[in-house]
Amino acid sequence: MNTDMLDDLSAITLIGFSYTGKTTFGQDIAKYLGWKFVDIDQEIEAGAEKSIHEIFAEQNGESRFRILENQTLKNVYVDTQIVVATGGGAILDPENRETMAEHGAVICLESNTETIVKRLKSAPDDPSQPIRPLLAHPDPHKTINELKSARQKLYSIADWTVHTDNLSQDEILEAILYGAQIASRRIKMGTLLEQQHELKIRKDPDNQNLAYTVITDTATYPIYVGSNLISSLGSKMRAQGVTGQKASLVLDAALIPLYESQARDSLNEAGYETDVFHLASGEESKNLNSVSSIYDWMVNRRVERTDPVVALGGGVVGDTAGYAAATYLRGVPLIQVPTSTLAMADASIGGKTAVDHAQGKNLIGAFYQPSLVLADISTLRTLSSRALREGFAEVIKTALILDADLFEFIEENASALLNLEEEPLVHVFSRCASLKGWIVSQDEKENGVRAVLNYGHTIGHALEAITNYTSILHGEAVSIGMVVAGELSRRHDLLPSKDLDRQNKLLQGFDLPTKLPEFDMNAMLEAMTLDKKSRGGSVRWVLLQHIGEALTDQSVDLEEVQQVIRNLKE
Repeated sequence: MNTDMLDDLSAITLIGFSYTGKTTFGQDIAKYLGWKFVDIDQEIEAGAEKSIHEIFAEQNGESRFRILENQTLKNVYVDTQIVVATGGGAILDPENRETMAEHGAVICLESNTETIVKRLKSAPDDPSQPIRPLLAHPDPHKTINELKSARQKLYSIADWTVHTDNLSQDEILEAILYGAQIASRRIKMGTLLEQQHELKIRKDPDNQNLAYTVITDTATYPIYVGSNLISSLGSKMRAQGVTGQKASLVLDAALIPLYESQARDSLNEAGYETDVFHLASGEESKNLNSVSSIYDWMVNRRVERTDPVVALGGGVVGDTAGYAAATYLRGVPLIQVPTSTLAMADASIGGKTAVDHAQGKNLIGAFYQPSLVLADISTLRTLSSRALREGFAEVIKTALILDADLFEFIEENASALLNLEEEPLVHVFSRCASLKGWIVSQDEKENGVRAVLNYGHTIGHALEAITNYTSILHGEAVSIGMVVAGELSRRHDLLPSKDLDRQNKLLQGFDLPTKLPEFDMNAMLEAMTLDKKSRGGSVRWVLLQHIGEALTDQSVDLEEVQQVIRNLKE
């Protein structure tokens, strides 16, 4: 397994009930990584010069042991690149749990009661093990079950849980390392969130329409948000260094009478020889046939590598023209001019381009960053009420996962936003652009923190798939997905009930759905595992900790998901 992602991790701490393998597998992991191994119980014994059994046998022995355990745990994290095996009761102390969570990955090793009893019986007599008296209990299974049940919620501090009963040694080691990688991403996300609170938006003080400048390994480009910007499209492209002579404008056919002349005039005035390709409206146009037609048109125009493609329209145009630009002559400059709330808040930023395949949505695509994004909020006035509202699902999502202040602003200005008042619209979409651009700058190709943007999409994508992308819009599906993910977050003691209520109330305020339509449960579950964001058939969730902060790569029991879904059906 590639362990490069663990380079920034200071420690891997193993927790769990006694005889789940913490010491054994801790030593194996440390040896594999070339890290130091520390067993907390052994450290206590060495420091006290007494066995654990002897410490417990003293007056107030258990209290003294817990104090020693607390002190030892704090001391071991002075070192870095260490694997720490804790005692079974270490998680009982809240301060211990906090200490472990603050120092790297926390992995819980789990075994069923029968396995633990078998290991106890087969273990050599060791008076230092205080758990051994359990075997003398009339019903050791019952006692262990009661202890495990009492501690179960405390194990929730773990980044990952490995069930060791039926796995080989190699499989257990691989599972622990995978969990450590997830923790590494969680820690990096936390660091980035701290940076976000002091986010200095990359703006030009002389250009009030510049919302953010995205900087990735492959591109640097500005995002403009404002009113009546299409007339400045050509000049902004020249200012950005788009030097080509021919501009290939790919336009949603429904927008011909609204923006074709304005966009063409702006491009011509900037010195571009402009021609227009009319792409039929709707998801059915987002396919390789459309891309092939765009290729033919560009070949006939003798488009060269420096000549830009300008995508003017909603997500279908942005995705289709974007994929054509990414692949024609191995890539020509791409300009995104989104005209829908959904595209402005999400699809136009970040370089995801794709078309659909008969077997699924967005299966054929590429990461290809634009040279410029220009979001003219004046174009939103031409949207239908439903199209306008569905895009606000992505706006609300962005606030939920990254910015509590933005969420509060949306709450207070919902009516003004739906009435398309310019000032709040520019503020909200500028902030969304800066947040999305900031995330993309950290993780261009969704190998880590960018996954946080998938909040609500686990159920959302599945719901779109089982309804054949016809009866429910993307934003509507994401809205329902956020309700499900929010409830799972609450059940996992992450999201306070009051925050869940605020989320759902705001979604309802934008007339977004919060109940599931009738559907086949098995089809839904299958669609979840087939989603391109799942790993090896395992569904990974983004859950909320509170408004403005989310956790990625969360594991959720399938039965719990089904229960929440059933409760939300109309």
